[in-house]
Amino acid sequence: YPSSALANASRWPFLVSLGVFGATLSSAIGSLMGAPRTLQALGHDRILPKFFSRGFGKTNEPLTALALSLAMAFVVLLIGDLNAVAEILTMFFLTTYGVLNFSAAMERFVDNPSFRPAVKIHWSINLLGALGCFAVMFLISWVSTLIALALVIAVFAFVGRSARGPVGAGGLWEGFWTRAFFAVLHRLEKTRTGSGKNWRPMIQVFASDPTAHTELVGTAAMLTSQGGSLSAYAMIDPVDRDERIRIQKQMERMATRSGSGNAFVTVVETGSLLDGVVVASQASGFAGALHNTVMLGLPSGDRNDRSYLAMLKQLVHINRNLLLFRKGSVPWTENSGRIQVWWGGQETNVRLMLILAYLLQQNQELRREISLATIVPDDDSIEAAEHKLQATLKDLRLQGEIRIIVNRESRPISEVILEESTEASIVLLGMARPDDENNRGYLDQLRKVAVRHGAVLYVLHNISHQAYE
Repeated sequence: YPSSALANASRWPFLVSLGVFGATLSSAIGSLMGAPRTLQALGHDRILPKFFSRGFGKTNEPLTALALSLAMAFVVLLIGDLNAVAEILTMFFLTTYGVLNFSAAMERFVDNPSFRPAVKIHWSINLLGALGCFAVMFLISWVSTLIALALVIAVFAFVGRSARGPVGAGGLWEGFWTRAFFAVLHRLEKTRTGSGKNWRPMIQVFASDPTAHTELVGTAAMLTSQGGSLSAYAMIDPVDRDERIRIQKQMERMATRSGSGNAFVTVVETGSLLDGVVVASQASGFAGALHNTVMLGLPSGDRNDRSYLAMLKQLVHINRNLLLFRKGSVPWTENSGRIQVWWGGQETNVRLMLILAYLLQQNQELRREISLATIVPDDDSIEAAEHKLQATLKDLRLQGEIRIIVNRESRPISEVILEESTEASIVLLGMARPDDENNRGYLDQLRKVAVRHGAVLYVLHNISHQAYE
């Protein structure tokens, strides 16, 4: 149809011209009034250069932003083709309405409490509005639509990088990922089976000063680098807010240096370190993502053995695997020796130790050989022990050296382990479950091996229904 079709069909054509003129002027003035204020607000939020935020006069008129708006309008007028200008304006308006509808749909979908619109409708209606806008844009010009969407993405990326503080563009996505997080947790809780194929270490590391235990945290980071989770806790006495923030930032830097992609840090104020460990171990995590392992340092002295052993008993009572780490004279990662695993007869414990050894081995800078060893009393027991160790390695699909140590002289087990582990970089040993029967001398027995050797990691499997494959 010709552009004058409406005027030709009208009884009073001049009214059509006046209506078009009035609508055009109204739209132009409305846009020209709103655009400078929008630019001024973006300048206040430091998304655009700060000089855009400058206002003049008592009413804080955005003259700088107005000048830019006028310049952009004149550039568009220089095109000289009303149809081309109309297409550009239509694209901008449809893009604005489409993005606005999409934002409203996302806000309603993620259920952010901060989103409190005066008119409440289902998020699907907003989404349909956004899809309708984009569909009309494609019908008008698919090339212009792709350009407009590319500009929207570019603006979104720019705003995300430029915005600072609470005005940042991450609020909506934070809400989206929070909703997704809870949805995944509910699904995980329903599908959790305890299958050994899906087991992964979800480790909590506790220390009064984790920055002084970098080898402990670094070893835990290696254990969790392949799909696991590491939570490091600084158990401190009550301090003021500034000191707490300083410790938190120090912990975050340490977690970043650890190399674990799933490392989280928490500062816990407690009057009792040992009681705080037990409480924090139970209270952390969500339903489907509860921690399954607690990793601590083995105390070098016996001054707090009684309370420390009581803490270990409580951790056993709440069904947590236990790892006790004792560093050597030099960091074990600087030693080129093998990863030595000692099997003491408990099948489930050795399977957990071998999986932990495998996770340590996967560190790109290490690639240590795994050695699985056991001690037998005489030569007649060699064949059966060798068959057992080979079957365990085969069942876990692991490669490793098998060593059978014959203790013909019936020497103390700790003495044999010390002698046969001198070339190892780190030794993994099983430990008995602490109870009232072995209360006396329990930690002293563990220290007998740790005192004379390098790094030692004691392992206690304590989740009865959990298999390891």
